[in-house]
Amino acid sequence: MKKVIYISSALMFAIVFVVIIVLTNLSTVISYALGKLNKGQVHISSFNIAYKKSTVVVDLGGILVKGSIEGQAKNCQLVIGIKNWLYLKDAVISDFDLIISSTKGKTRFFPVPENILQIKRGIVTYNKQRFIIDEAEIKALRSGKPFTFAIDMRNDGLFAAIHASGEGLYKGKSTEAKGQLNITGLNLNNLSDDMHGKANINGTFTYAKKNFAFEGPFEIFDYIIRDPVFKKPFTVKDAEGKVSFMYANSTIDVKISNACYQNTPLVLNLKFVKNSLARLELNMDFISIQDVKNYIALDSVTKTKFDIWKYIDDGKIKINKFAYDKKHPLYMELELKNTGISYKDMLFTDVEATLFFEENKLNISGAKGLFKTSRVYDVNGIISFSKEKDINMNGNYSFNLKDIPTLMDTGGINFENGETEGTIELKGNQDKGLKIKGTGKFSNADITRGKLSLSAKGVYKFNNDEIIFDPLTVNRGDTDMVIKGKWHKNIMDLKIKGDLDAIHMRPFIPKPSDIGGIANLDIEMQKVDDNIKIDGHISMDNLYFEFPGIVKKEKGIKSRARMTLLKEGANTRIERFLYNLDVINLDLKGNIKPDKKMDLDIAMDIFSFGKVAHLFYFSSSKAKGDLELKMSLKDIGFPLKKLPYMNGYVKINNGFLKLPWLKKPLREINLVSDFKGEAFDVKIDKLTCGKSILNSGTFHLEGFVSPRFSLYLDADAFDYDDFKTAGDFKISVINKNSLMAKASGEINLQAKKIHSGNFNGENLNIKGLLSDRRLNISELKMDVFDGNTDTYGYIDLSGDIPHIYSNSRLKRIKSGLVLKALGDKTYLAEGRSSIYGNVDSHGSTMKELISDINGNVAIYSRDGLIMKWNLLSKIFGLLNVQDVLRGKVNLSKEGLPYKRMGATFTAKNGIFFTKDFLIDSPSMVITGEGSLDIKKNKIDFDIAVSPLVTLDRTIDKIPILRNILKSKREGFFHVAYKIKGPMNDPDINFNFANSVGGRTIEVLRNILVLPEEIIESN
Repeated sequence: MKKVIYISSALMFAIVFVVIIVLTNLSTVISYALGKLNKGQVHISSFNIAYKKSTVVVDLGGILVKGSIEGQAKNCQLVIGIKNWLYLKDAVISDFDLIISSTKGKTRFFPVPENILQIKRGIVTYNKQRFIIDEAEIKALRSGKPFTFAIDMRNDGLFAAIHASGEGLYKGKSTEAKGQLNITGLNLNNLSDDMHGKANINGTFTYAKKNFAFEGPFEIFDYIIRDPVFKKPFTVKDAEGKVSFMYANSTIDVKISNACYQNTPLVLNLKFVKNSLARLELNMDFISIQDVKNYIALDSVTKTKFDIWKYIDDGKIKINKFAYDKKHPLYMELELKNTGISYKDMLFTDVEATLFFEENKLNISGAKGLFKTSRVYDVNGIISFSKEKDINMNGNYSFNLKDIPTLMDTGGINFENGETEGTIELKGNQDKGLKIKGTGKFSNADITRGKLSLSAKGVYKFNNDEIIFDPLTVNRGDTDMVIKGKWHKNIMDLKIKGDLDAIHMRPFIPKPSDIGGIANLDIEMQKVDDNIKIDGHISMDNLYFEFPGIVKKEKGIKSRARMTLLKEGANTRIERFLYNLDVINLDLKGNIKPDKKMDLDIAMDIFSFGKVAHLFYFSSSKAKGDLELKMSLKDIGFPLKKLPYMNGYVKINNGFLKLPWLKKPLREINLVSDFKGEAFDVKIDKLTCGKSILNSGTFHLEGFVSPRFSLYLDADAFDYDDFKTAGDFKISVINKNSLMAKASGEINLQAKKIHSGNFNGENLNIKGLLSDRRLNISELKMDVFDGNTDTYGYIDLSGDIPHIYSNSRLKRIKSGLVLKALGDKTYLAEGRSSIYGNVDSHGSTMKELISDINGNVAIYSRDGLIMKWNLLSKIFGLLNVQDVLRGKVNLSKEGLPYKRMGATFTAKNGIFFTKDFLIDSPSMVITGEGSLDIKKNKIDFDIAVSPLVTLDRTIDKIPILRNILKSKREGFFHVAYKIKGPMNDPDINFNFANSVGGRTIEVLRNILVLPEEIIESN
């Protein structure tokens, strides 16, 4: 027992002794212990120890640390419990600046106090980051026990400031904690290299099993994120919302809600693995499509060349879900609103649709939109962007037909009104091509093509470029036609059957022609590539038509056509064309070659002209006879450069013919034509037209390229009025490349009677020769104006405008008849005249020819009597001839007899000039000079009237008196007049200077110069 007591007493003494030694050398012990823990040295400048209630309070000052931790701390207070055993109860460190260089996996450098650990007013530098700890406190940090904490800290790189407080359960490496966290100026680039910007967050956090989670409101500034999903860095100037943040195993999950971009709410989920963006999910309300197009690079993330954005124009888009994951295909769920979608030349507006994009497939659901004034709706389908690139879509449409021409070439067809609606299906492959098919129905369709206007309705099917009408009904007025068959860009097979109202043909009929009634059609039209076939018949029995002056058909008269036409490439073949109009039958076959030349076989017969005479405005009692025609023609080309090969005949027996350009029909035609290849003959035994009567005629022609002909016509009467066309008379030149330019031949025309307007002639004989586009008239003789004429000349049609030359002699004609033929009613005379002259002119019309007349004309008449002439009547009225001649001349009753009358004229550009106009009458002499402008019908003349003819002739016989009293041209007593104005009624003014008044001065002058003239004459 004593031994036990002894040993126990010795042990307690030893413990007390150790404690006394430790306490007396505590500074050295602590320095040594801290140095071991820090693997370096620790120097403590000051040391103070105190005992309080089973604890020892140690105050250390001026601490210098070297090793894993380097730096200094001004103050450190340690409270050590000694009640049951030595332990660290509290620790307070302040005013320090420490650098932690390396921990090599260690996070505890000294025992953790069991009650309070407080750190304040210090700086800790770790991993080159400088943390300013304003205050940090941990209470009751004991293993397996709950603890509390609070911290206020600042940093220059990771964040601006952080405040955290909360509680936890200390389990060593499995410690758990939760509380409040407030961070300002959080540098987002530290979360991921793909992000930049600053954030402020404030909320709750948890930490358990090495996982960190945070949730609360946030603010971000100057946010930037980069990734291949974006065409350019996505930037946000500032935003706020709610964020949920979780970190575990080098993975960061960020969920942002209650945020806005461009005032549009959004939800954004981000996932970063090892500081790199691995997944992005976005939900967003409607936003401008342009903003989305500017950022999202679909072609990059889908790894296809297809870019959906290039088809979508301005509008709104809602992102129900946008999920981008580097390990999984892109998934999108989008809604379009008020969007424009363009494809090729088409633009759809107000488009609404839901789009799903998943695994390289675009799923379209419930799409609808407008195309101009039309719409498409309920459009659904899938577009694949995989290797197959398949497309499968369907929908409905309701189209305004006015919009159709903007989609396709309608071949001149215009839609004035109407709608078509139906279903459409699109299938195929983007590389191999797409197939489109569907059904539709026309309603209230008003269609025009040129002058044709119709209404249409019916159903149709379409498959790619092929449309099947099943059937299409076309109507308007009495038109009621049914069209069945198919139409394709290169293939057509249509059947057209029904009634066609003539009202639809009327716009194509020139006025004043007319057409009415109904034509019945039964036609098949087939087309394969460039080959076309038209086969069918047209019944026109219930149709009336009228071409005034040519033909007029009433309803009920049989009129039918049947045809089979084939076009094979550039070649057109008329297999059959049969036309019947009453008893007129036409049968036509032939071929139109690629060079537009034709080979035709024509057969025609009219069994009785009398039966169809009424159709041609002809009396059936006068129209008799018949016609038979059978011709084969080869190589017909227009314009004609050579004559075609012709074989066959034409026979007309007592027939008639109405030509459009003639007012009157050709009647009593007896004609036989015989065509023999390169030559043909036409013989006419009789032909009448109005008052013109042809007794006989022959025409012979031979040669294809340079035809040579001879024409002989013998007529009883020729009335130009029967062949006169409306409008001005016109002559055309012969084109140098035409067939007529190569033609030559002789012309011989004879007519017993000639009539044109006021002109009448007899015994016309014309001989001419056509060569080199010039018609030479070697002889033109005719009895005219009770005299005769003999003319030769030419008509040159080889230049730019016709040129006419004429050398004529009119002998012993009655001058009164000439002026009467020209329509002059102011002149009436008896006597015969002769006219000689040669004139030429250039022009196409009579007005042009008259305006360009040049040449010389002489008119001479003897021993005649002027019965009436308005011009002389006016002159005599001014002169008071009755007083001067003392009643010897009475023009109104007896007329003015003359011995000579005439003048020579020189014509220049339609104006005739003369200096020697003369009327030599027993009672007076009238002389004059001036011009006649026949193109303007004006006269400009100076006239001298000498009434004392006997006195003048007496003076002429006495030289001295003649020189004193007379001029060379006027008489001793004469009166001068100025005549100017319209030829029929000119103005006549007295000229004093050249009359009796001026004569007195002239006599005095002649007396003064008389001696000189006498001397000169001697």
